[in-house]
Amino acid sequence: MVVGGQGGDGSLTVITLLGKLLAERGFHLYRSRTVRSRIKGGTAAAAMRASVAPRGCIADRVDLAVLFDDDAAAAVHSRLAAGSVVIVDSSFGPPPADAFPADVEVIPVPFGRLAVRELRRELFKSSLAFGLACRLLSVPDPEAERVLEARFRGLGPTAATA
Repeated sequence: MVVGGQGGDGSLTVITLLGKLLAERGFHLYRSRTVRSRIKGGTAAAAMRASVAPRGCIADRVDLAVLFDDDAAAAVHSRLAAGSVVIVDSSFGPPPADAFPADVEVIPVPFGRLAVRELRRELFKSSLAFGLACRLLSVPDPEAERVLEARFRGLGPTAATA
């Protein structure tokens, strides 16, 4: 699994939350992060491998990708295989037709637009992406909500319930 975008997009938060859920379910995790050393900008991406047996590396193939920008899409393109699922932020339009291999399922979602329109802050687009990833991984809503609330509890009741 890979989550990528720009610093401040919440890419690392999404992978952290998903990792917490999967670890609680007994999966072994191996994680990797790539962060440019700029505040609120530059590439930020995280990869995670979850398996029932310990693994000492990230897999060559990406089964699920959550991508907030075109740079992240370009970075993960060569690791997508037949049957991979890509969730892409389509707030600024759909991805180009050749952005992903033909045998990959692409799910365009306007995360940024939805977060601003429904929750009044673009910052929440990572929470929307987390929710969709949970649905694709068959995580029950109450379990996903519990992890989100625990993560954002310190920000006050509005953030935790948004």
